[in-house]
Amino acid sequence: MREEFRRSASLPQGTLYIASKGGTVRGLEFTATVGDVVSETLESSIKVVDGKTRRGDHRSSVVGVASIVNPRGAVSLHSLTVLRGCRSGTYVVIGEEDLLTTSLAWVLSQGTVAYGQPGVGVVSVEVDKVRLAKFIKVLKPAIIHITPGRA
Repeated sequence: MREEFRRSASLPQGTLYIASKGGTVRGLEFTATVGDVVSETLESSIKVVDGKTRRGDHRSSVVGVASIVNPRGAVSLHSLTVLRGCRSGTYVVIGEEDLLTTSLAWVLSQGTVAYGQPGVGVVSVEVDKVRLAKFIKVLKPAIIHITPGRA
């Protein structure tokens, strides 16, 4: 992964909800959540988990409706294919789910996607194709051209 993208991806890409010291953010509802802790503590109809957190393995009793193969530091074609057909339920990732917020924002027509901001809280991202295109452009500058004033 390019260093420029890694830096950009590590910054909150939406509204940041800060957790109380040592706590977790609770009481919010989203269309989809990405990440084990966020998916366990917040309400959403679509949950994407990989069984791992920064604190180590995350054991939970979650049984997924489907598995997604997605390597670390990537957004696989398989993730896009599976998530394009998602309706509700938990999707278990074999690999890493960190960048799948991008996949969900791409395949959902509306709503909000939430993901964990390590050590800080939760980030909520409104599904917005123009914002998503700008974010993807950092990953692969040559494939997307943005014309100001056009969506």
